Amino acid sequence: MALINYSLVKIKLLIREVLWVLILLLTNSGAIGQTVIKMNRLESGVYTIPCKVNSLGLDFIYDTGASGMSLSAVDFLFLYNHNYIQDENIIGSTSSQIANGDIIEGTKIMLDSIELGEVKLFNIEANVVHTVEAPLLIGQDVLKSFAYVTTDYVNRNLILAKTTKEIQDYFLNINPVNGPQFNKPSKGKLRKAKEKYSIGAFKEAKVILDKIISRGNPADYTYFLRALCKHNLMQYNDAINDFNMALKINPKYADAYFGLGVIYIDINRFRLARDNFTKSIEFQNDDGKAYYNRGIANSKIGDYRLAVIDFSKCLKMSINDNNAWFGRGVSLAGLGRHDSAIYDYTEAIRLDEGFVEAYYNRGVAYESLEDDLSAIKDYNKVLEINNKYQNAYLNRGNIYRTIGEYYKSIEDCTQYIILDDKGVDGYLNRALAYIKIKKFHSAIRDCNHAIDLLPTDPDLYYSRGNAYYYIGDFQKAIDDFSKVISLNPTEDGAYFNRSVQYDELGKYKEAIEDLKKAIKINPKRYSYQFKLGIYHGKLGNNTLAIQAFTNALTINVADDESFSMRGVCKAKIGQYEAAINDLTKAIELDNTKFKYYQNRARVYAKMKQLKKSCQDFRKARELGYKIPEEIIQILDYCK
Repeated sequence: MALINYSLVKIKLLIREVLWVLILLLTNSGAIGQTVIKMNRLESGVYTIPCKVNSLGLDFIYDTGASGMSLSAVDFLFLYNHNYIQDENIIGSTSSQIANGDIIEGTKIMLDSIELGEVKLFNIEANVVHTVEAPLLIGQDVLKSFAYVTTDYVNRNLILAKTTKEIQDYFLNINPVNGPQFNKPSKGKLRKAKEKYSIGAFKEAKVILDKIISRGNPADYTYFLRALCKHNLMQYNDAINDFNMALKINPKYADAYFGLGVIYIDINRFRLARDNFTKSIEFQNDDGKAYYNRGIANSKIGDYRLAVIDFSKCLKMSINDNNAWFGRGVSLAGLGRHDSAIYDYTEAIRLDEGFVEAYYNRGVAYESLEDDLSAIKDYNKVLEINNKYQNAYLNRGNIYRTIGEYYKSIEDCTQYIILDDKGVDGYLNRALAYIKIKKFHSAIRDCNHAIDLLPTDPDLYYSRGNAYYYIGDFQKAIDDFSKVISLNPTEDGAYFNRSVQYDELGKYKEAIEDLKKAIKINPKRYSYQFKLGIYHGKLGNNTLAIQAFTNALTINVADDESFSMRGVCKAKIGQYEAAINDLTKAIELDNTKFKYYQNRARVYAKMKQLKKSCQDFRKARELGYKIPEEIIQILDYCK
């Protein structure tokens, strides 16, 4: 009896979770002379920047406290095994001290080149830390060819420049949060604060603004500018207080509402973000960025319909904004409108051929429409741009398993695990593929590893229980399905699968009790009723078995197996005519199974209708039934 594998359902839901890139403001190219690199903020609060190492795209954590570049042993092996690093790139050994004081051994390597945006740097030293968990880090020394390196946390940009004018030009051009308004007349210290802000000297600007405010009666703009400084310094609560002070002075200050909205998105308080973007739009309704960011907030809340409206308004103002096309695509996918989402992702890709998240999400949309080949094509493109994009391996591996390419599935899941050896989904999905190629012990090992990492996930025990069943270790399978039930008491499939193990051990009463629980949770599943009939029949409870098969037929009116088994049970209690009717119906539904003719022949024999019995036995023999000697004698008699 095949086991039910509900873990597949959960994995499909997991891979369809949309990946958001929170690009808070419209993309800016930066002024001539400076290099602007978009940073991505992780949930942990650290920022990553895209960087090509010897032409391989990677995401490095930008660490202002680090000096050079560092990689983990796993990252190094990946680069080495794929020929991005050769033997001649290895130049010696090194050691470094980590935060807790421990000395960590490492290897010094020379990278031929790294690329940051349009800037290419050559012969960069990097350290390989001899641990598997060390992050990819890039620090200040790598950027020493630039005189000025500034971070704009409000807009999530890293600015590389050779002069202070280039930094100032950046802030003038990007005009963050529609301000600060550098053309606004100002004198003395406020002017100096704005100059400091304009070159990214946020701490110094804040000190000046603190003094201005301490003297009393500051203008709304003073609080606003200090809030921007605090936001860039990631002092979120203090920044919120200053934006509110600006609004207390000027309740119609659209930029201050916008600034609050940006911070609330940063700290994942999306309803407050939406409310503040709405106020910003109320006082300045021609700002596409406000509609765009409110769209992000609405999508994060799950109000995809309103998000679609907001992104559409943004596109009406800026038709070539690839991020707005992407955002609307995400929201349309949230509404289940995958065809429309694909169109929007395609537009985002047209505007930016390297938009990896757009390819990824379009692949997810194709997968939702069961267009597996198109989904694989997009995941291939994702990995061509960034071959360390974990979820693309996982999703593509899931598709390969779905279409029967089990070895390719295993290969993709293995790549996912190489990139994240604590990624439970990689082990689970590889285990599911191993089960398909009957490598059950390998599946059990992967499940064991995943359970060590996440012992509260019922899917892991579910899959391991299936593997134990296939190797005949029914008691261990029972233990695993019992664990699933303890973690999720409404998982009807676990009760069903545990009943199959009890059946194998001859514990029919326990099997029946489990099936009753499964049916109570999910009364519309035909296979539960059918199997209940089988178990009652094994205990000789033919009347109860007949009732179970009847229930199965109310769910699946054309099931030949249920008609056949009900007919057998009716014959056992002497209801021969009713038995003949059921067995005849089974034959009408499928006339290729010899056992149906065999069973009807036996009933005809009990009714002493030997001619009909002989006809059915002959038909059963034609279909492959090996007739016992005593039956052959009856056939000879019929002649």
